[in-house]
Amino acid sequence: AVLEKESVFGQTFSCKGEEFAISLAGVYQKENAVLALNALEELDRLGWTTTMEQRKDGLLHTSWKGRFTVINKKPLFIVDGAHNAGAADKMAESIRHYFKAYLSDKPVILVMGVFADKEYKIVLEKTAHFAEKIYTIETPDNPRALPAEELAKAARVYNSSAESTKSIKDAVEKAFSCAGDDENSVILAFGSLSFIGALTNAVEEYVG
Repeated sequence: AVLEKESVFGQTFSCKGEEFAISLAGVYQKENAVLALNALEELDRLGWTTTMEQRKDGLLHTSWKGRFTVINKKPLFIVDGAHNAGAADKMAESIRHYFKAYLSDKPVILVMGVFADKEYKIVLEKTAHFAEKIYTIETPDNPRALPAEELAKAARVYNSSAESTKSIKDAVEKAFSCAGDDENSVILAFGSLSFIGALTNAVEEYVG
């Protein structure tokens, strides 16, 4: 498969003479799409047929909330459910891939919340150095949540800018304030998938 166009809003690629578009960002999503197409071809041989139009339509309209998902455009606000070492590797690769042009100025703001039993120190080691500022939260209503200040303390080992916040709403307000009017700023919220929904709602309320 050959990548033709890409951005944080989606990708277009050609495969076996056909052009496909996906609405998913992330450097690994093209490979996932090709794998899905190969599976459909195998199913086709077994008698479960799909048309090319159905395959293209299915890929285009596939969504996976919490996987490098854009929830606001200006400033760019992305959410990702990276909470272990493998997912952090993929997220770090995507950050370098999409934002490498201005990473030297560190306009990336991280918002993070995790469970205490996850590999958060390894995740921080792989991601904290990208940030101009890190805001930590405690995932609400969950006994497994790591306290925001404890997470901020762990983050400061890798980035002295880390600051704890008292709620998701507080973190969202501070992240937007930090981004200011800089259209190049990127806010990336990541960690336990359980807080992605509440955070998305908080962003919608803030910009609404």
